[in-house]
Amino acid sequence: MKRICTSIAALFVAVLTSSAICAADLPIRIGYQPGTAPRFFVARDQQFFQKAGLAPDYSKFISGPSMLAALQGENIDVAFMTTPPVVFGLSQGIGIEIFFVESDAAKTQALVSTKGGAIKTFADQKGQKIAVTFGTSAHYGLLKSLQAAKLSESDLTILNMQPSAMLPAFIKDDVAGAWSWDPWTAKMQHETGTLVGSLGTLNLPMPGVWVVRTKWLAQNADAIQRFIKALDSAASYMKSNSGDAVKAIESELGVDHATAELIYSRIDVPTLPKQLDGYVAALGTSNTKAGSGMAAHLEDLANFFIQQKQITAKPNLAAAIDPQPLEKYLHTQ
Repeated sequence: MKRICTSIAALFVAVLTSSAICAADLPIRIGYQPGTAPRFFVARDQQFFQKAGLAPDYSKFISGPSMLAALQGENIDVAFMTTPPVVFGLSQGIGIEIFFVESDAAKTQALVSTKGGAIKTFADQKGQKIAVTFGTSAHYGLLKSLQAAKLSESDLTILNMQPSAMLPAFIKDDVAGAWSWDPWTAKMQHETGTLVGSLGTLNLPMPGVWVVRTKWLAQNADAIQRFIKALDSAASYMKSNSGDAVKAIESELGVDHATAELIYSRIDVPTLPKQLDGYVAALGTSNTKAGSGMAAHLEDLANFFIQQKQITAKPNLAAAIDPQPLEKYLHTQ
């Protein structure tokens, strides 16, 4: 009888301990789009968020506007997106801050030439039909490439196309080339296309960042520290398990393994220290963020969107950069 009672007591303690651990897990609602986020995919798939003491709830979005609406409606707490939607969100008065750089996809925002177009340099776009989706990061890349080649928009024919329509036009040689992003650039390469150059060629960044609702961060600083810990653990894991990152990209983007490997090969994943100093769009520190690479990048994007009449005024961009959570995390390691 004594042995039975002891076993019951031990079981009772185990249940209480398990309940206490579960109770200590901090809830966090994570929004993301399928894209160039290998560190996040690995953290999710290998349950690094749970191991860091979080209880994650994932929401997958197909478009930036719907994700911004979810942030504004306080339906998610943190979100992965590229910087163009960040500028749009800030221009709409949404209270969000950039606190982490997930990846850089500058090499995936590229010009691909058709076989018939035979474009070899950005200058070769002159006199050609070039497809692009207006108002996107690829459109930004096209205009930047024209500046670099000392060309104007009137020197070529620019066709506004969605990626789904762009690929058939590319295959039929209805255009000489197209500016887009992965997986579309990779798909065009597999259709006898040649990658001419990218935002990376122009030494321009295209960060994929994590934003947090300002109001939520003020009350959940510990949860953000655990979130950063999970992403840090994922980066360490990827050093010897990159195949898991490739598989995640294959699944999320709906591409074959070879295409996923190509896409993964051109995604940069900045280390935590480099996110503050050493990456072209670094956040800077709490004291230097106003003059940081990220601030300059956001400024350039905002000017582009004003020129395209997609936003009417420039929001306070530097105020939306918050290196403090990352500074705190690195200080405690």
